[in-house]
Amino acid sequence: MRTLVPAFLVTLAVAVAGCGSGSSGPATEAAKLVPADALAYVNLSLDSTRPAVSQAVKLAARFPSYPLAVAALQTRLGLLAGRSGSGSFSQSVRAWLGQEAAIAQLSTSTATAGSLVILDVRDHGKAQ
Repeated sequence: MRTLVPAFLVTLAVAVAGCGSGSSGPATEAAKLVPADALAYVNLSLDSTRPAVSQAVKLAARFPSYPLAVAALQTRLGLLAGRSGSGSFSQSVRAWLGQEAAIAQLSTSTATAGSLVILDVRDHGKAQ
């Protein structure tokens, strides 16, 4: 399961990157917060009004593990937001989540890489 979510994220990121459209690009403010020496960085547009995002979701939904990956990701986001057990993803996280999410793997002095998760906040009041 640990590799399922990162593999899904990479698949979705590649799909979004490959689905060109005439619309403006996705939000990329998260990149400004990631150290230049990050080992890996993935940025996901959550802007459902972008045709590329809709196309990527349709493509990802064709993978048999998509529902499981989405559920795992929603659970993880709920836990990161400190909202476990307080309602559905839509009520507890999606209500305040903005247009981008990003994750970076950071180099550390230990054998385990550090993780940096960045979420765009649309509604600060609901996020608190």
